[in-house]
Amino acid sequence: MKKGFVLLASVMFLIAGAALIFIAPSFSTPRFIVSNNTADKVSVMARWRQEEKDLGVLLSGEKKEFKVKDEAAMEIIAIFPDGHSVSNDPVYFTAGMVYKIEITENKIKATFE
Repeated sequence: MKKGFVLLASVMFLIAGAALIFIAPSFSTPRFIVSNNTADKVSVMARWRQEEKDLGVLLSGEKKEFKVKDEAAMEIIAIFPDGHSVSNDPVYFTAGMVYKIEITENKIKATFE
C-alpha cells in the first residue's frame, strides 16, 4: 500500500514538473494587443532589435494580438492610406507582460499590465 502511494506521488510529481517545463513558457511570453482606434485602415509594423513583424492591415476598430519570444525595446509603426505615419517611442518588453498598443490618428500609446 505504501509503495503504491509513493509510486503514484512520484508519477504525479513528474507529470506536474513536465507540465511546468512545457506550459509555463507560453504563459510568460510577452503578448502584444494592437488596436486601431482610427477611422481609417492602417498598415502596422513592429520593430525590435534587428527584427520586424508585419502585422498587415488593421481595419478601423480591429485588434490584432501577437507574441514575441524575446526581451527588447519595441517600436510600432502605423502607416495610413494617405501616406502619413505614426510611431511610439520604443517600449521595453519582458516576459510575462501584456502590452496594449492603441493607434490613433496622431500617436501610438503603449501601456502594459
